[in-house]
Amino acid sequence: MLAYKGFEKGIVCRGYQFVQGKNVTAEANCAQNGFHSAENPLDCIRYYSNITDSVYCVVDASGDLDEDERDSKIASTELRIIKQLTVKELFLHGLAYMVDHPKRQWGNCVKKDSAKANGGYAVVRGADPIAS
Repeated sequence: MLAYKGFEKGIVCRGYQFVQGKNVTAEANCAQNGFHSAENPLDCIRYYSNITDSVYCVVDASGDLDEDERDSKIASTELRIIKQLTVKELFLHGLAYMVDHPKRQWGNCVKKDSAKANGGYAVVRGADPIAS
């Protein structure tokens, strides 16, 4: 499954050093364990909100998968890093996701009608969106 994942610098998440190849773990439970990623690219910002110090990647989540109803987060037993994204690319993937899935929940970084930029970026939806 194509998904998105945020990391600390060095491609680290909660002390686990990810590698470019396949990463494997024993169990996947969204609330407790597994490799977490998100179907919606912008959900990564919920967990890695410091966009200047975080790394964002397109990943392939496979093996056993588990989802929760909180957002588009999934947990998997296998995770392969496909490509590291710039912050601009992450937002472009997020905008494409919103176009492809217009009725899905927006996520916490998307604002209605107006927003102030955080780290140089703002995501705003509405009839006449305003970003500053």
